[in-house]
Amino acid sequence: MVKIKCIKTEPSTIFRIKPTSPYNFDLTVGIFSKFLGEVVDIFYINSAYRRLLNIAGNYVFVSVKSVGNVDNPELYVEVYPEDIQPDENLIKQKLEHILSTNIALEGFYSMMCEDKVLSEITNRLYALRPPRTESFYEALVIAIIEQQIALPIAVMNKGYLVRKYGKKILFDGKEYYAFPAPYALANTKVEDLRKLRLSRRKAEYIIELSTKIINGELDLAKINSLQNQEIIDILTKIRGIGKWTAEYAIVRGLGRLDSLPANDVALRKVVSTLYYGGKEVSEDDVRKLLDKWGKYKGFAAFYLLNMGRLK
Repeated sequence: MVKIKCIKTEPSTIFRIKPTSPYNFDLTVGIFSKFLGEVVDIFYINSAYRRLLNIAGNYVFVSVKSVGNVDNPELYVEVYPEDIQPDENLIKQKLEHILSTNIALEGFYSMMCEDKVLSEITNRLYALRPPRTESFYEALVIAIIEQQIALPIAVMNKGYLVRKYGKKILFDGKEYYAFPAPYALANTKVEDLRKLRLSRRKAEYIIELSTKIINGELDLAKINSLQNQEIIDILTKIRGIGKWTAEYAIVRGLGRLDSLPANDVALRKVVSTLYYGGKEVSEDDVRKLLDKWGKYKGFAAFYLLNMGRLK
């Protein structure tokens, strides 16, 4: 049994982040409160976003609150280190990445005016940003877990994996988890992951991916310097990673909004309903529709996938 370490409830560091305007904090991180199985990114509605971060091998617990408004956003960050206090700039950079605080929305919104469906959705989801994973590795593993199953089930399965192999701390009477590092999953066995409700194939894919990273066969540090297609070409040579998985990871892990996971089942369903009168659509149909948005096509897909949050 792994002992859970308690984190002191007094922050060692406090700083602020000024996102580009407009920025809707509650709407952006509110997606994490939709699923009961979410254990990594925790959002208490109208309160705080909390996460245990891995900063160059040192773990820090962060609590982020909004102290501004949509048009004049400001985030208040409290940092609780486990042992060593990591560099504040590294923590800030990672949070800015996860919370997508530096995206400029004006260009996207001006283009969406040309589309009746998307203009209505963007107006009602005004200032929503797509949150990202802490690392590209996390995005890849999540994408593998989400393959061919419903999202709520995938979130639950991810939770089982994280609770078993992720770093754990206790803060203010509650448990929080960091996403497992590659070495933690590379050293598991298929049967161990099968007990966490992963299929045999997915267990094999996750272990093989993690092993390639640990052995240096896949250098994720160099990924960000490559073009999207170069990344896809590299990743799709790995067993269990197809085009959809690679494109999904590029969007969620790197925050590249010009990447489009067009074969996403949920996205195809939304496009079918809103643009094709319910007629079944293909991956090519989705690409043809959204490619016209150029560098914002992934952003357009994100807004379409979030239309279910409209009330």
